[in-house]
Amino acid sequence: MAKKWENWTFGELDATLSNIHEIADNKRTAFQSRLKNFHRLRFPLYFKSEKGRTSFYTAEQVVQMALAIELTQLGLPPERTALVLTLNWFPAMMAMRLAAQELQKHPGGFDYDKLYAREDNPDSIFLFFDPAALSTLMLGDNPAHSPDIDITARSFFYGSAKVVAENIVGWTAVDKARISLINMTKLIDDLVSEPRHRNTRASFFAQIADWSDAYEAERGDWCAEEHVFDFLECFKIGSPDQTEDEALAELARNLHIKLEIVRRCWTSYLESEERRANVRSS
Repeated sequence: MAKKWENWTFGELDATLSNIHEIADNKRTAFQSRLKNFHRLRFPLYFKSEKGRTSFYTAEQVVQMALAIELTQLGLPPERTALVLTLNWFPAMMAMRLAAQELQKHPGGFDYDKLYAREDNPDSIFLFFDPAALSTLMLGDNPAHSPDIDITARSFFYGSAKVVAENIVGWTAVDKARISLINMTKLIDDLVSEPRHRNTRASFFAQIADWSDAYEAERGDWCAEEHVFDFLECFKIGSPDQTEDEALAELARNLHIKLEIVRRCWTSYLESEERRANVRSS
C-alpha cells in the first residue's frame, strides 16, 4: 500500500548516502562530518539546523545533499560545491523535476534487463558540466576571488540523453576535452531503492515534482531566460536540415521551457553576437 514519504532525519540521510557510496564502517564519522560541513556552508537551500534539536530534510533537500556528494566525488571541494549548486539552482531544479516526473511514470525505476528498451524505463535526465577541479590554479578562474566566473558554475546544464548526445562532441572538441555527467534519474531512484522505501517511493517522487513546480513559479521566467542564453552561448543548436523556427522549437521541447522564452533568448543572443562582431572589426 502506498504511503506518504516523511521527512528524513540526519541519521536516515547519512545511512542512505553511506550505503549508496559504499562508505566503510570505520569512516562513517568522517563522512558524517562532511555532510554536516555543507550545513555550515548554508546548504542545502533553506535548510535550518539548530543545535540540540532534531533536523529534518524535505525530499528536495535530500536530493540536494545527494547531488552535493556526487560533486564531491568528482573532485569539487565543499565550498565550490555549495557555490555551484546555489548559483545553478535552476538547472538543478529542472533536472530534479524532469527526473522525478520520469520516475512517476515508471515508479519501479530502471529495469536493468531491458535497459535499452526505452518504453520500459524512465528517461535518464542528466546534469552536465566542466568540473574544473584545478580551478584555483587556472588563469582568470579563481572562485575564491571571482565566484561569478567560476568555470563549473558557468557550464552547468541539464537535459535528456538526447541533448547530451547532440552536444557532447561539440563541447569536448571545441572547448575542453572533459565533461562530467550526473544521471539525476538514477540518483533520485537510488535514494529510495531499499525495500523499506517500497511503499513511499511514489510519494517521494511526487514531492520533488511538486516542489520544483512551485519553486519555478515563484521566481518567474528570468531564471529560465538566463539559463537558455547561457546554453546558446555554449552550444550550436539545430541541424543543417532544420529551419531556425524548427531548431528553436526543438530546443524548447528538449529543455522543457516555453517557446516564447527561447525565442527571446535567441534574439538577445544574435544581438550580442552582432555587437561582438562589431567590436572585433573596429
